[in-house]
Formats: sequence, structure tokens, C-alpha cells
Amino acid sequence: PVAWFTFPGPFIRFGPSGATHWEHRYIQFKGDRVDLWKEQGLLDFDPRRPFVNLTHPKRFASQMDDVMNYLSHPLYGIARAVQMFEGLLLQLHEQNVARPATSKAETRVAAFIEEIARAPEQRWDVKAVAGELGLSASHFRLLFGHLAGAPPHRFTNARRMEKAARLLRENSLEIKQIADRLGYDDLFHFCKLFKNHYQLPPGRFRDRYLQG
Repeated sequence: PVAWFTFPGPFIRFGPSGATHWEHRYIQFKGDRVDLWKEQGLLDFDPRRPFVNLTHPKRFASQMDDVMNYLSHPLYGIARAVQMFEGLLLQLHEQNVARPATSKAETRVAAFIEEIARAPEQRWDVKAVAGELGLSASHFRLLFGHLAGAPPHRFTNARRMEKAARLLRENSLEIKQIADRLGYDDLFHFCKLFKNHYQLPPGRFRDRYLQG
């Protein structure tokens, strides 16, 4: 997993090979502040190889999702979006700080995070996994938050909302059917969570996507 930058000048073609799949996100930005970020070293990359390897991809993706969701409806102004994006750039620098080798516990927690990301609709038992590792619930949540960028409950709900958005875009399932698929028995609760995540209720989200 990498973060990569494109800019006026080079043309870059990218994509998966064969039948593999890439999950990617992007944010466009420009302006005088970009020059300031370069001067401060916050935006620092080699134009000959504009890639930054990610040591905690799920954490970075989660924070990037927060920025992108806010940009779709900047309720508190663009200044807030700028601060959030600067935090994303800062994370690229912080991950390069030397740290001890990954422990077996961290490896297992990271694998658990991947399992949730692949099938967020399942009923995940955080306490059971913590018990398997011989970790207290608080220590497990600390490791999970460090690796995923969010606590287990919020991370799982965010991945469910992303899957809900994909289902809304890609088929004509009723909203109740989508809620059921993602493990929400209460339609009102599902719609409330979706609106909190995307600033639009599911029906309006689908309508906007179909219109645009």
C-alpha cells in the first residue's frame, strides 16, 4: 500500500495487473498553501518516485475517508478541511519514526482489522479475539486504534457505511434490504448512521449519485 502524488508535468498510468483489484482514493488540491507545505517539509516527495509506502494503510485510509467525507459537505468551512488534510500529510511523516518490530499481538490485531474490512457485516466479537491473544480489552482497543486509526466499533461502522454506499450505487436493492445485509435490524438506526457518515440519508445519497 502506498500514498502517491501526481502534479502538472508527468503523466502516470496506473492500475492492477490481470484480474486483481486495487482499492484507491484521491483528493485534489492546489493553491498558495501547497508552496507553504513544501517549504515546511510537510509535502515532501521525490518527483522521480512520487510514492510513500504506508506502514499503517488502514489507519491512513480511515483518516483519508474522514477528509473526503467532510469535503463533500464542509459544515464548518474549508479551514477545517485544510486542518484535516494537513493531519493526513503529517501522518505520512510520523509513520517514518523508528519503532520496535511488530509484535505477534499487533500482527494478529492487524489481521483482525483486515477481516473486518473484508466482511464488516458480520458480528465481530472483540472481547473473544482479545481473550485469544491474552490481552485485556483496553490493551486490545489501544492496539486496534493505533493500527486502524479508529476504535473497533467506529471502524466497523465506517466499513459498513462504505459497503452500504457501494450497494446503493451498484444496484436497486431497497434500503431496508441493504440495512439487513449489513446487520442492522433497525432501519431508522441504519439511516441515522449513514447520514452521520455521508451527511445525506441513503435515499438522497442514491438519488444524487444517479443524477450526477
